[in-house]
Amino acid sequence: MTPRIVEGDLLEQRVDAIVNAWNRMLWRSSERSIRDSVTNALARAREHGFGSVAFPIIGAGSGGFDEERALEVMVSTLEAREAEMDVTVVRYRRR
Repeated sequence: MTPRIVEGDLLEQRVDAIVNAWNRMLWRSSERSIRDSVTNALARAREHGFGSVAFPIIGAGSGGFDEERALEVMVSTLEAREAEMDVTVVRYRRR
């Protein structure tokens, strides 16, 4: 599946579900944790029958991972999956 990438606010997306990574204190993201988060979130969305989902760029905030690289990891993970739902990745931008 090819995600739609937008700038804005995650909460303003018109989707069935919004994914937000649980942030444990002092958690540092990695490519593996980003891939696993995306894969697991898609599995849960499928289980619940959602047709669309929105993600922030996982790991790029308090996880300390480079935003561009995190986006690349997310996109490659999503593109390796079957197109079962509409996926939006939101690059947060303050107004």
